[in-house]
Amino acid sequence: MAKAIVTRYVGPTDSRGSRIIARAEGVSSVSIGYADELTSEQNHAAAASKLAARYGWRGDFVSGGMPDGASVVHVSDDGRLAALKGFVNDYRKGTWTGNPWAKPLFRACVEAIGRSYGYFGEWMGTPTNDDEASHLKR
Repeated sequence: MAKAIVTRYVGPTDSRGSRIIARAEGVSSVSIGYADELTSEQNHAAAASKLAARYGWRGDFVSGGMPDGASVVHVSDDGRLAALKGFVNDYRKGTWTGNPWAKPLFRACVEAIGRSYGYFGEWMGTPTNDDEASHLKR
């Protein structure tokens, strides 16, 4: 399951410097000092990485601003983003010829998308329930 981490900038106080706080559902938050040599995006990403590392969450994180304008959300993609990036990069290079199903990267991309919709197994095995499988029987 994908994880969402929310980071937020906290300004300096009399006793502490500026910092970024990262939090996620069901776990303790972490805080890192704001590094002036980094951009705001890099500081937020560093805080999210620290929280992810603490709890062993893996995968690439996609980041975006929250509607409040003060927070950033970082969502893990559980490997789907890496597969899609590889697919797009190879397609742009013009290396896609022949049967795409024979390409391991294409298969990995389709498998990752399938898993995100509830399909499991080595190669898009069995759907998670009969309702999801009904369209396959037609």
